[in-house]
Amino acid sequence: MSRDQSSFEQPSVSFHPESALVKLGFDLICRELASHCVGDEARAEAMELPVLTERDAIIPLLDETAELQALLNGGENLPLASLPSVIFLLDKASVEGNWLSPEEAARFWRWLELGRRMRGFLLGRRDRCPMLSKRLPAGEYDSFLIDLLPTILSPEGHVLSTASSELRAIRKALADKAEILRQQLERILRNARSQGWTDARELTLRNERLVIPLLTDFKSRVSGLIHDVSGS
Repeated sequence: MSRDQSSFEQPSVSFHPESALVKLGFDLICRELASHCVGDEARAEAMELPVLTERDAIIPLLDETAELQALLNGGENLPLASLPSVIFLLDKASVEGNWLSPEEAARFWRWLELGRRMRGFLLGRRDRCPMLSKRLPAGEYDSFLIDLLPTILSPEGHVLSTASSELRAIRKALADKAEILRQQLERILRNARSQGWTDARELTLRNERLVIPLLTDFKSRVSGLIHDVSGS
């Protein structure tokens, strides 16, 4: 009597009923794994890990785990960061006519930059982690967008003056006019101080506007809008 040798090499395991997984502590394993994850999205995926029963699916994952553990035990600093999920941004951008706000584009750039650093990390250690390296996309890595975004947006999502020559010119013109207005206000302030209408030495900011603080008895001596009145 003989049996197929492959039946011993690739056993398949099933759990019935499903509550058996809880009794075996699989949920505790998922919870412990999630506690070591970086980022909410990774923690959520760890809590939803499926049970694998096929040897061909399990062995490669164990090999990847062993490679990663060897890197960590060797003191390697993996380029990891806790970043908010960008899945909803991809969904938003995939709809024709939609666009990302500057803040959203900056968030997306941080993910792209993290992916580039991780790719470089694994490529530099391909001989030590061949299984993990297989997860990298084949072909050349197009870094055009990653290199472009930092010249347009700050890490916080503010549009930089280097985004275009037109924007640079507009902002310079606004800054020049703002400086001219400041100089005019300072001349008015010096005159008001010499006349005894104010004891202030500097301009004051009210409602994001530069104003000249005047003593109450002299508030009509300078033409303009009254932005605030002191209660004292």
